Amino acid sequence: MNEASHPGQVISDAMNARGMSQRTLARLTHSTPKHINKIVNGKVRLTAGMAVRFELALIELRADALLRMQVDHDVWKARQTNP
Repeated sequence: MNEASHPGQVISDAMNARGMSQRTLARLTHSTPKHINKIVNGKVRLTAGMAVRFELALIELRADALLRMQVDHDVWKARQTNP
């Protein structure tokens, strides 16, 4: 099975397409640049609350789609540790 992408990659792509910095996205989502960096680099899980904040800040992203990506990524990782 191919690796399931972390939703942070999609968020990063959307930011880059808009020329948006992590600091700007942090401000728009009422978060910290450090937390945004951890999400876009796949270091932490995306929560439902943050998915909704990203949906509001980056209109083309849907919270439910981001969360499905997170679940797919989590299942992929679980399968790697429990073959």
